[in-house]
Amino acid sequence: MNEGPEALDLRVETVTIVPVEGNAEICRLLLGTNVGIVGMSLCDKATGLIAAKLGNSAIAGKDPRAAPALYHALHAADAAPPAIAALDIALWDAKSKTEGVPLWRTLGGSRGPWNVMRGDAKGQAIHVQLEGNLDQDLERIAAAQSAIARKIVEPVIALTFPANWNHPDDAAKVIAHAQAIERHFDIAFIELSLPLDSTGAHLAIGKVIRAALCNGRGFGRISDFRPALECRALDGYLLDVDALGLTGAMVVANAAAAYDLPVLLAPSMGNLALHLCGAMPNFAFAMWDGRLTASGTGRADQSQSVPGLDATLGDDPGIGLEGFS
Repeated sequence: MNEGPEALDLRVETVTIVPVEGNAEICRLLLGTNVGIVGMSLCDKATGLIAAKLGNSAIAGKDPRAAPALYHALHAADAAPPAIAALDIALWDAKSKTEGVPLWRTLGGSRGPWNVMRGDAKGQAIHVQLEGNLDQDLERIAAAQSAIARKIVEPVIALTFPANWNHPDDAAKVIAHAQAIERHFDIAFIELSLPLDSTGAHLAIGKVIRAALCNGRGFGRISDFRPALECRALDGYLLDVDALGLTGAMVVANAAAAYDLPVLLAPSMGNLALHLCGAMPNFAFAMWDGRLTASGTGRADQSQSVPGLDATLGDDPGIGLEGFS
């Protein structure tokens, strides 16, 4: 008789939220089961309230090991993507804890080390948030490059354009700003804030900019990525696990792989997205999130080690958040 984890009668019983100590705007989403295993994820308070209500009405009584099927069912019901993402991560956490292995292993990945892109001089690549003022942006890039050049001879530089440059009509402004920057620096990636279905604007920018263009932060539906993929409008995709969930990120990464396109991981609360690095095809970089680690509220993930240039995942079961306060 099979007495392994797959034979366990496992069901979701309750979904609750608990504030993170020291940060009233961020909470832990806790997915309780009938056998005492608790799935966990991090989200903002507003998302947590929606996710808890959604979880108690839609996935209570379900087996969390069916995380992908539950994810697609929730999207078919047109639920809010960030709430679905929070539930999806907690379901995967419960699934991997049931197996007694870290999440990266359940996802089919490996421990690393994996390339991490940071906004300081501690990573293998530089991520610079632009403000839109050319002189100030050039100074910001130069300072970041100078700091990291002490350790990396040719660091990778990625830029994120202002979030309010988000209309197709902003394409000309993006082009002028990017071309001015490229006269001074060799840029690897440029993250745009345009709607993903603005394929004409993406293509126009891509024709004159040397850097690879990527987009995707904040988009939470798999279908959001279809127009850009079909038109080959981007050189890579930035996957936001806090919006897409783990299941959605894997689906989009596999779709991008069909076009031989790389994927990057947007900052995620607790840097939980790092578990995906080895499981996604054509993974390039993960952007580091300092929202929690810098606040003094605790370790973002006790299963993660970032000694400076990369991230190595540990062996704690699940996503490794048990030490989080």
